[in-house]
Amino acid sequence: MKKLLIIKQGNNKDTDIYIKTILRKSKTNNCKTFILDIENFDKNIIKIDRLIKISNGIIVAQPFKLEEEKKIYKKILMNLTKDIDNFTGFSPYLNCTLEAIIQMLKRYNINIKSKKVTVIGRHLGKIIGDYFENKNATVTICHSKTKNLTEHTSMSDIVICCTGKKILTKNMVNESSLIIDVGGDLDGYFKNKIFTFKEIAERNIGNIFLHLS
Repeated sequence: MKKLLIIKQGNNKDTDIYIKTILRKSKTNNCKTFILDIENFDKNIIKIDRLIKISNGIIVAQPFKLEEEKKIYKKILMNLTKDIDNFTGFSPYLNCTLEAIIQMLKRYNINIKSKKVTVIGRHLGKIIGDYFENKNATVTICHSKTKNLTEHTSMSDIVICCTGKKILTKNMVNESSLIIDVGGDLDGYFKNKIFTFKEIAERNIGNIFLHLS
């Protein structure tokens, strides 16, 4: 039986829903899943090391406080073959969410070369944006505090949202644009072609267990 370690910090509604879904899928994928809350990282260092050692794969469930994130980063950097969601950026695996997006682009035969792409989101947004840029799209990285965000989104062929906030409304995009809703960021009804939050989440979690196999 494979063993998966999920590292989190404190309580976050979206993170907790994500973890519950992974736990439910673990039962049908012959996987034992451990959840480690590192609210007190230094006091739990022995437990952290033990769980990392016995696990086949590690998922880092954001968000984290900066100091704890740095400590976890260093730990996983020493265990790159277990970094199945590419938290470090140096894993042999693709990030599971990015992989889900790539799968959907292939499914719908969408060519991203030369497309104007706006990505809204920081950590994950940069990972996704780097991929699109490497595929010769023209990419703009924004975040929830970007001024005049609509100036970017309204001119884009593809808009990718991964903030976890209801940040995008229909008047911010052209109806012909593809919207990729990674974080459940859409507010209201859209006429656009959409890769929905649910579709991406399902593929994301499916990729976790593929990487474990």
